[in-house]
Amino acid sequence: MFYLRGNAGVDINGGLVYLTAPQNDAWMDGTPMYWNGMLFYQEYGNSSAFDYNGNVASYLEGTIFVPDGVCSFAGTSDGIGQDIQIICDKVDVIGTTELLIDYTPNNKYVPPFIIDLVQ
Repeated sequence: MFYLRGNAGVDINGGLVYLTAPQNDAWMDGTPMYWNGMLFYQEYGNSSAFDYNGNVASYLEGTIFVPDGVCSFAGTSDGIGQDIQIICDKVDVIGTTELLIDYTPNNKYVPPFIIDLVQ
């Protein structure tokens, strides 16, 4: 999982890129893992860009959360499908191919169910 703070952004430009989000129920010490399925998390207020220029050797799996920034996805006709959930302020698709999203619910981030009791 990549956690983007301040004005950090992402610029991935082709090549062999294969990234998958964590899919564990717990950390090695047994504490619960609350970020299952989250691949990129950009803090609220960070308006930096998320730029992804993929090709046939590129693959992302998980949730891309960029609530205040622009997500740009570019590629060529030899690209492969991505297994991602995109949550961005704005999404741009650029290039000579379609953006094929293969949605697999088990690989995506789901906020944990936490109950607080107040007395």
